[in-house]
Amino acid sequence: PISGKSVSRSGNKHSLASPWNAYCAADGWVLICTATDEQWARLCKSIGQTQLIHEDGYSTNPQRVTNTKKVDAVVENWTKSRNVAECIECLSAIGIACGPILTVPQLQTHENLIHREMIVRLRNEENGIDQWLPGGEVIDSSDKIFRWMFPVNAKAAASFDRVV
Repeated sequence: PISGKSVSRSGNKHSLASPWNAYCAADGWVLICTATDEQWARLCKSIGQTQLIHEDGYSTNPQRVTNTKKVDAVVENWTKSRNVAECIECLSAIGIACGPILTVPQLQTHENLIHREMIVRLRNEENGIDQWLPGGEVIDSSDKIFRWMFPVNAKAAASFDRVV
């Protein structure tokens, strides 16, 4: 470590910005990321906590980082009474970086991942069972694009037809 201190686990928190974490919503989890005092002010207005914009302990990013547990409690008090989509709609409208934290089943059907072939469905024609495997692209230094999929042994691959 450059600072001479060992790094410890921090979950989804950012060591230099607050609020920046995963927050429980009524129907899942949402990641909310702010890095500036101006973003904090917009967030406070949106969640009905305008008194915190200038309150000691909350008004500057270094103060919020010091008080991350309290800041996270304020934000999560707001998120837990809304569903993930409502949180994202509200925060996106004011320019706050946010997004859903998807479950594995949600990832399997995520439109963008399927479109980009980052996950591909293979169907075993013998038993009709679908398998989801990672896939993707690798771009080399000459800008050639190579398609790749998770390696499947030849016998297993022979029993699957690619279905995207």
